[in-house]
Amino acid sequence: MTEISRSEQDTVNIGRRLGERLKPGDAVLFNGEMGNGKTYLTKGIGKALLVEDEIVSPTFSLVREYQGKLPMYHFDLFRINDFDALLGIGFFDYVATARNGVMVIEWSENIKGLEFELSKEMARVFKINIKKISQNEREIEIDDSIGD
Repeated sequence: MTEISRSEQDTVNIGRRLGERLKPGDAVLFNGEMGNGKTYLTKGIGKALLVEDEIVSPTFSLVREYQGKLPMYHFDLFRINDFDALLGIGFFDYVATARNGVMVIEWSENIKGLEFELSKEMARVFKINIKKISQNEREIEIDDSIGD
C-alpha cells in the first residue's frame, strides 16, 4: 500500500492508521533518509496506541519506551551498523519483551538481515519506505508481507 503525505499532519495521520492495525508482537521498520518523517509516523502510531508522552526521536538514547494500551519501544539505529552492536545495546532483550508490545525501528536498513531475524521472532513485521517527493510531500509505502 502506498500513500502520499502532503504535510507533517498527514504523516501523523498515516502513522495513526497504521498504529490502529498493530497488535502485540508487531514490529515496524522504517527506511528513509533523515528528515523524511519517520518520527512523525511514530507520533501517529503512538496516538493510536494511546501514548500520552511526547514522542521524540531516540537518536542519542538509541531507544525510548512509551506506555499506552500497548508498550511501544522506539529505536533509532542510525549509529548502529551490525548485529554485534545490536547485541551490545540489548536490542534482542527488547525483542523478547516486545512480544507484549510493539517495536518501532528507525534506520532499520543499517542492519542487513534485521527484517529476516525479526520475522522469525515477532508476530508481524511492517516495512515502511519513506521517500521525499518535494519539500512537503512524502511517498509512504507500507509492506506488511515480511515473514509471510
